Amino acid sequence: GQIAVINQAQREWNLPQERLAKPGEAHYAAAIQGAEAKIEVVDGETARFSLVIPYKSIWLKSSGQKYQATLEVTMKVVDTEGTEVWTFSKAFPLDIPQSRLKEVLAQDFTVEAVAPLKSGSYTLSAVVTNTTDGSRTSLERKFEI
Repeated sequence: GQIAVINQAQREWNLPQERLAKPGEAHYAAAIQGAEAKIEVVDGETARFSLVIPYKSIWLKSSGQKYQATLEVTMKVVDTEGTEVWTFSKAFPLDIPQSRLKEVLAQDFTVEAVAPLKSGSYTLSAVVTNTTDGSRTSLERKFEI
C-alpha cells in the first residue's frame, strides 16, 4: 500500500498546477516569492521592521504605458501571551512607467514601520497581498527587546 500512498500524494501535489487560474483571475492565489522581514531594535524601546519584496516577484498589470499593482501590507506584533500589542495596515499602489520597468524589476519594494514596545519577547506576523492578482505571502519572526 506504500506505493499507492506515494502516487496519491504525487497526484495531489500535481493538482494545483493543473487548475492554476490565469494571472488576474480572483482565485489565482500564488505565493509572492523571496519576501524577507528584517527587525532592528533601536534604543531598547523601538522595533523597526523592514519588509523587502523583490519587484520581480510582484505581478504587475499592464495598463497603457504603465504597470500597476496594489500591495496590501498588514503587520502585527503579539507578546508571549498572544496579545496583540501593535498593528500596521496600509495599501501601497505601485505605478511603474514602461520606460522604467527593467530598472525597477532589478530592485526591491520595501515597507518600513516602527513600533514602540517595552522590553519582552514578541512575534511579528506580516502578510502582503497583491490585490491585483490575489497572490500573497506571510512571514513570522520572533524577536526580543
